[in-house]
Amino acid sequence: MKIKALVFGGLLTAALCLGAGGALAGTTVGVGNTGNCYPFNCNDSGTSSGQSIDYEQIYASSAFSGITDFGQISFSGLTGAPPSLVISGNYEIEFATTTDPLGSGLPLSLSNEQVFFDGSLPAGSGTGVYTIDGTPYDYNPADGNLVMIVIATNQANVPNNSGNGYFNADNTGTVTSRAYLITGGSNIADSIGLVTTFGTPEPATWTLMLAGIGGLGLALRSRRRLATA
Repeated sequence: MKIKALVFGGLLTAALCLGAGGALAGTTVGVGNTGNCYPFNCNDSGTSSGQSIDYEQIYASSAFSGITDFGQISFSGLTGAPPSLVISGNYEIEFATTTDPLGSGLPLSLSNEQVFFDGSLPAGSGTGVYTIDGTPYDYNPADGNLVMIVIATNQANVPNNSGNGYFNADNTGTVTSRAYLITGGSNIADSIGLVTTFGTPEPATWTLMLAGIGGLGLALRSRRRLATA
């Protein structure tokens, strides 16, 4: 019974740590000196619904101190602007690396491409932080700049500057840029991008998880010894 309790305790501790996900530390790229609604809450067609957007944002590799394994991205609402409400639709978010420089237009040369999220996103809440959890991505700055790809399909119609929400964005062109194509629109590239925080588990969370897994390993080892005896 004692061995079973230890095994259960180890598994429970590991599961709780892996499922916590709430306490995150991370790397923020960009300084919020302006605001923008692309790609999650801006639809400037004004005349039709079901619009699609192909959006690719580049983050400079120099903005990262080293290899970054993130499973959460966050954007902050712009104070004084309309609420940061995500327009209904389907969003596929991918991450990749590119050797293309900041300011490059579509199409970008991509490698290490991976789907991060695919589905509907809930509406945000005012000027607060909007967070998206996804499949962890292991980014190595040595491979090139990081790219966030957002393919939005069937967005509901929201006329431009009428009900759009705005996130903090950086237009300095030093750490981020974007290129995008909207239904019936032009292929646009400019020196602006949403300020983004890439979340990683806090060290305390990893320590607790490793302790749980370690306890599980000791319990299994003790069980093998008893079986041998």
